[in-house]
Amino acid sequence: MISKISDSLRSNLPTRAVLLIPIFEGKIGQLYETQARNSRFLEIATFPKGSFSFVAPEHYHINNNFQPGHFAQKIGLYLCANKASLQIDPINWAAVTHDLTLWSHTNTKSKPIFDDLTFKKFEQRVLPTHASRSFNTKDNLAFRPSSNFFHYYDFTFPPEDETNTMKTHVRNPTDLGLLSRMNQHDRLAGSLGILPNHLIQLTRFSDSENAKKILNDLRLTSF
Repeated sequence: MISKISDSLRSNLPTRAVLLIPIFEGKIGQLYETQARNSRFLEIATFPKGSFSFVAPEHYHINNNFQPGHFAQKIGLYLCANKASLQIDPINWAAVTHDLTLWSHTNTKSKPIFDDLTFKKFEQRVLPTHASRSFNTKDNLAFRPSSNFFHYYDFTFPPEDETNTMKTHVRNPTDLGLLSRMNQHDRLAGSLGILPNHLIQLTRFSDSENAKKILNDLRLTSF
């Protein structure tokens, strides 16, 4: 992920992302932190040991009974932005640190420790007076009810076997199996834009030529 974002920042288009990176003790454990700094990501803050709560990645493929827990090590928060983004997208550092501190009161066990070097860099910058760019979808973020067939991301539908309700509409047994398994997908993973493998297979079977474009669109739409 660090390498992918680093490559993306080489674009002439304004590009930025925010990354949470685990920081482990020891030489090997500092690998991610070193990679982030070598990629010239700006460290916003560090969350002390055992203070940051999140759902561990392995829970997505173990079971649906996941619970957020506090990560035992430190967590680094990084801003990844290229020159074009820093010129066009205004960042109010005082507002960022203020909002993060407020957020940490109810979401972490300890306040974040803000990076002095990044603070000094933003202190030297003149804050652009123009407004931030507006990211609107063509539907202007209109939320619609989920389809009876496709609701792998919707928490209002329990993840269960829906073969019996689908088989009157789907004659092909292969398609039926993929559709029914698809809706048993982890709901949180679905809402993050992580697609079920069965949906990916179904899309490739149905339209292999445009599968990549369709799947990318579904990931963004779900998210």
